[in-house]
Amino acid sequence: MGKKPWKVNDFFSLKCPGSFELSPDGKKVVFTVQSVDREEDKTKTRIFLWEKGESRPITFSGKDRSPAFSPDGKKIAFLSDRNDRPQLFLMFLEGGEPVHLETAQDVNSFFWHPDGKSIIFSANEFCKEENWQPYPGSPPEDSKRIKQIEESHLQEKDKDKEKEKKENKVKVINTFKYRFDGIGYLGHKVQQIYQLILPEDPEKKPEVKKITRGDFSHEDHAIDSSGRFLAIVANYDDPEGLDPKKDILLWDTKKEEVYTLYRGPGPVFKPCWSTCGNYLYFAGNDLKEGLSTTNHLWQLEVGGFLERIKSGEKPQPLGKGQARNLLAEIDRPVGAYVQSEPRAGKGEFIFSVEEWIYFLLTDNGVPGLFRVNSCGEMEKVLFERNRVVTGFHVNSQGLIFASATGHQLDEIYRLQGGKEEKLTDLNGAFFEEREVFKPEEINYKSKDGEEIQGWVYYPSGGGQHPLLLFIHGGPHGAYGPSFMFRAQLFASMGYAVFLPNPRGSETYGQAFASCIDGDWGNLDYEDVMAGVDAVVARGNIDEGNIFAHGWSYGGYMACWLPTQTDRFKAICAGASVSNMLSGYGTSDITLSDEWEYGSQPWEDPLHLMKQSPLAHVKNVKTPMLLMHGENDMRCPPGQSEEFFIALKRLGKEVTMIRYPGEFHGLRQPKHREDLFNRLVAWFEYYREK
Repeated sequence: MGKKPWKVNDFFSLKCPGSFELSPDGKKVVFTVQSVDREEDKTKTRIFLWEKGESRPITFSGKDRSPAFSPDGKKIAFLSDRNDRPQLFLMFLEGGEPVHLETAQDVNSFFWHPDGKSIIFSANEFCKEENWQPYPGSPPEDSKRIKQIEESHLQEKDKDKEKEKKENKVKVINTFKYRFDGIGYLGHKVQQIYQLILPEDPEKKPEVKKITRGDFSHEDHAIDSSGRFLAIVANYDDPEGLDPKKDILLWDTKKEEVYTLYRGPGPVFKPCWSTCGNYLYFAGNDLKEGLSTTNHLWQLEVGGFLERIKSGEKPQPLGKGQARNLLAEIDRPVGAYVQSEPRAGKGEFIFSVEEWIYFLLTDNGVPGLFRVNSCGEMEKVLFERNRVVTGFHVNSQGLIFASATGHQLDEIYRLQGGKEEKLTDLNGAFFEEREVFKPEEINYKSKDGEEIQGWVYYPSGGGQHPLLLFIHGGPHGAYGPSFMFRAQLFASMGYAVFLPNPRGSETYGQAFASCIDGDWGNLDYEDVMAGVDAVVARGNIDEGNIFAHGWSYGGYMACWLPTQTDRFKAICAGASVSNMLSGYGTSDITLSDEWEYGSQPWEDPLHLMKQSPLAHVKNVKTPMLLMHGENDMRCPPGQSEEFFIALKRLGKEVTMIRYPGEFHGLRQPKHREDLFNRLVAWFEYYREK
């Protein structure tokens, strides 16, 4: 009996592992599984426990995430929205229902304190002083009104709904960074760090102690193995959010004092202590190439700094001269830079155990697992050209990781003694019934001789195939040998699917990634088109049936293509950028846009227009389908609107699809299903058979 072809609805039968963790004794694994409930039109997440070769669900609300073992391995803490607010819960592995660790704060993230008696968590808090006014000249009651709105989650659930409807919820905005895609308007709260002390009697309410202070946002944070020093990423000199650089603060939880540990030249992410406590590692960069600078792994020797604190001194901050870039010579980014669909993984990408720091690094579109010691000696742990490692967790008893291929979704594995053991098989039976297509790596030369790499999915059967070009977002994203549902779907329909990594893509070195800054639509366009030529030259491609689709930066390129060439039969552009000039300030990442686009409107408006598809819209002859989420704060829907109206005014063939309530990426299952169906119908309509 033959394999079944892929259908749109298959997407909603796929299950994805999310966050996962190995128990302290190495005998258990706790992980989340994300699935779709079609009837409720929701994505649900449950927590599973793997033990003795078998997995079983241990929560059932569909709203649980981020499980973490206690240091003694007897309990699991996790986050859940089961009470309509993100709260901490505690589950005893010996049995019983989860215990709600109720807090006044809505919890963003957490980790266990090394002593196992408390939990460190982050939450947003309104921290303005009593005499604060939103702006000079604001109405006298405005501050009180804003505080009540932003602390409304503390009010009783059964409050007067009619009164709530009449509340004045006008937003007052006076900071540069006031919104973020996927979240919405940020308001006047800042993220603070807290310590939740577990009661000996589980029936009692836990005590919550606030660690950080001040009207500043405290971001990524990590505690040392002694439990005394908390490293926190923040910038106390920049409450407006105008400066991309960040410092690392050190909170001495014993003395309840704060020190500036590191003042670097650029952004800092994910601090991680070495097991011995003498080193702090972090991801970040020095802004040498502006906001397109590749993030590397840095090492900071802090043992002497801590000793001076313990002796009563207040040491001067360390700087870039004391930080060691461990990836300078490798020139590849730390982390898993790979696009896949679907994906819910949230494993670690920097983690310390014994004398090693384990980390993910992506090379030429392929993320792998590596480790380095304090001497800078680096070793490859797991790296193969035909698979991706998307996350991991490691302790003294073992290592687990999530991995996928172009023809298999993420699953969780254990690596022990050089041998792999597959711990989950979430989609095995489903994949057995489908015809699965493996991507082929392709290397080709662009117009100027630059070596470019990409991936091609070929359908089964002979004859001439239509070609569908997918363009990734970013522009500093990358395609790799990871599972792409859209590629499987269209290959199943007889399309050859091409996923290139043109210049601008990360994982090929700093120069490759940043050379298109201020020059979109030039080298990147040539790389994409040279890739189309390279795939066609391989044979079996129907040159009269070539199509294109992209999202975000890929949407920009999908709009740019038809202004430069008539080669494509039909194009779909999602969440696009069409006008760099009018788009200024309408995105939640204005500073990045300034750098990527190459100017500010008051400095060089002609440059911004020259590289905008809208300026060349008269050249378009290709039928266009435009898609956009109506709440998109990354590439606002006005960008599609401008291109749509211009094409309509010129009498071109164009349709615009709007997704209500959606941000930059579509979340609701019914909207994702609609997107897939429209893509299929659009390209099939124009496909000559």
